[in-house]
Amino acid sequence: ASKHATTPISFSDAAGKWIDTKRVSLREVTLRWYERALEAFDRAIPDVESVGDLDARRIEKALADLKPSVRNAQLRVLSAFFGWAVKSGYAVVNHAESIEKSRSAKPRRDVLTVEEATAILANAQEAYPEAVPYLAVGMFAGIRPHEMRKLKAEHFKNGYIYIGTDVAKTSSERTVPIRPNLAAWIEKYPVPDGVYPKASITLTRTLRKLFGSLQGKDVKDIMRHSYASYAYEQSGDAAKTASELGHVDTSMLFRHYRGVVPPGSGTRFFAIFP
Repeated sequence: ASKHATTPISFSDAAGKWIDTKRVSLREVTLRWYERALEAFDRAIPDVESVGDLDARRIEKALADLKPSVRNAQLRVLSAFFGWAVKSGYAVVNHAESIEKSRSAKPRRDVLTVEEATAILANAQEAYPEAVPYLAVGMFAGIRPHEMRKLKAEHFKNGYIYIGTDVAKTSSERTVPIRPNLAAWIEKYPVPDGVYPKASITLTRTLRKLFGSLQGKDVKDIMRHSYASYAYEQSGDAAKTASELGHVDTSMLFRHYRGVVPPGSGTRFFAIFP
């Protein structure tokens, strides 16, 4: 038993308890990632009997062979876990919080140019009209892909898209303004049964065809990155843009989403009409 922890408990048992506390607030895909991260860490500490025995040296040793980006992701999970462990009386200090993160390359934040966005929407209107609402909402409202799949007509009202607890990633409600160009797209391509009611695999194939011409660009979340970049360029209001993206502060906007776009291009981007 640990001489430090108030209540000795194995890492796997404590991890299971922590995951159980997160089941209501986090979506399933995030829970699975947390579980995998904690299971991998548990395998790396076979000689540790109790959570309270884990100090910074042992944590760093367990993470030593991981790639920088994976190590940093593991540290974020462990920091949250040990913060809970301290509050629960299983540890005295959150040692993961004090470990310096690896220096790694900044994540790519490719965005659509105004011309690329215009061309993609034009191609979709001609060949895949059922995908137009999904594209328009993604580009001009910045809604997360998995949130868009849950949107119905009732979420669009009074000039706003209402992202309620039934839709939001973090169960935190927010509203996103329906800009004039998005209103025009929705009027021409209504969403009575959802922004994209067909099967996910169909959407994936369609997006692959529509974005296939973007040579060298990382298209994962490129619509959301584009919205973040152009909305911030146009308004200069980081807090407002972050709020519309569903972030609690501006750090995520600058760290992961905002790309540098030409001055004045925000106005041009949000002037793409059908």
